[in-house]
Amino acid sequence: GDPARGRAVFARLRCYLCHRVAGERYPAPTGPGPDLTGMGHHHPPGYLLESVLNPNAVVVEGRGYADARGRSVMPELTRDLTVEELVDLVAYLRTL
Repeated sequence: GDPARGRAVFARLRCYLCHRVAGERYPAPTGPGPDLTGMGHHHPPGYLLESVLNPNAVVVEGRGYADARGRSVMPELTRDLTVEELVDLVAYLRTL
């Protein structure tokens, strides 16, 4: 994947509304998503891919991350991404 195109996908989907990324010039998050700074060094690509495709696979513990049923508040993105965009997005997340 191409990290630069993945960054553009991240911006288009407005992921920065919930996820902080240190060193980027996105607006400050207003939603509850976890900080993504350093995620690329802590998680393998498969984990990042699964997190985008199935946000309920691993729900981060913390205030606001889950709804009343314990499901992730992260929206389903599968309908908003092509396979190429998904690969590029994961490539970008791996650079974090």
